[in-house]
Amino acid sequence: MLAKMNRSMFDALDDASLIWACVEPIIARMRGREHAVKESLYARLSASQRALMMFQVLRGHSSSGLEEFFRLVPYLPSHECIWQELQKAVKTFGDDAFAQLLREIEIEYQGNQGSNGDDILTKSSAYIQAAGEYDLLFRKAIAGADAIIAARIRSDWTEFVALQDE
Repeated sequence: MLAKMNRSMFDALDDASLIWACVEPIIARMRGREHAVKESLYARLSASQRALMMFQVLRGHSSSGLEEFFRLVPYLPSHECIWQELQKAVKTFGDDAFAQLLREIEIEYQGNQGSNGDDILTKSSAYIQAAGEYDLLFRKAIAGADAIIAARIRSDWTEFVALQDE
């Protein structure tokens, strides 16, 4: 499931746009499908494509910051292992600092879940403290990861893109 584009488009895209261009065809094939179909499509991706997909899941579900992400975590497919998959994804691209930040956020998130399964938002003071401490770091990590991931895509483009004649 390689993204198709011509070389001039590939060269012209900024980091975030390049990431989206590479992952959008994958998302388009998964959108609206049953969970089993999504799992099957995900399993057929290369390790690099899976990492890119997980990064985009993180980005797409946290565009307004950690509050949005915390709110959506319980609804994500395979949410029980989402933290490990996200950490593995950013490590695949060599962003160990972001992986460590995700680990710290995971610990905070899990520590603030209620004993009856309530999510972090039901404990507003704990949530506000957690989000306040990590939100800015999280936003900076996302922006830094864009550059790291886009550099990887540009250097190992055959893992992500099928360049077409212009």
